[in-house]
Amino acid sequence: MRYAALADGVLSRIGIERPLVIGNSIGGAAAITLASKRNLRGLVLCDSGGLVAVDAAVRAFCGVFEQFFAAGERGAAWYPAAFELYYKVVLPTPAARARRADIVRNARNMAPLLRQAWASFGRPEADLRDAAAGLDIPVWVAWARRDHVIPLNRVRPAINRLKHGQLSLFAGGHTPFLEEPDAFAAQFHRFAGGLS
Repeated sequence: MRYAALADGVLSRIGIERPLVIGNSIGGAAAITLASKRNLRGLVLCDSGGLVAVDAAVRAFCGVFEQFFAAGERGAAWYPAAFELYYKVVLPTPAARARRADIVRNARNMAPLLRQAWASFGRPEADLRDAAAGLDIPVWVAWARRDHVIPLNRVRPAINRLKHGQLSLFAGGHTPFLEEPDAFAAQFHRFAGGLS
């Protein structure tokens, strides 16, 4: 995965050994891949990709979003308004309002990257459940209860397979540290403080 390779290259370049890595969504999938290749101190997965089987339903779901973002890339007139509605589902809480507005302002610029990302989510190599289950490090899973993109019930079997995993639930739609920042920070400090 390209993002995991980029993160690995940065860590090597700046000489950080055994970092604590946080990954959200596609960043979570990249973090799982990174953790399977590099010695990490711990891992935080926030509504992470890679924890569901890439079956026909997932491929179809990803295909719909790939086409949605392809329309944005083509410059469809309806796309900015639809993108704003989409992000009201993804980041619904008041705490994330400012970040959501920043993202929505960049709807067209982000469309090519999001199209590529959603295309990658439907490929067999996007299934990282076995890689995650093989990790022998502490993993804190922070999940937003109202995630409609990656619902908790779809990933709970993969979370249960983690050797040293713990799960915390937060309000919000997809990004706990933006949507419930104080509660996330408090639990993050507890997790990080307990690492060797």
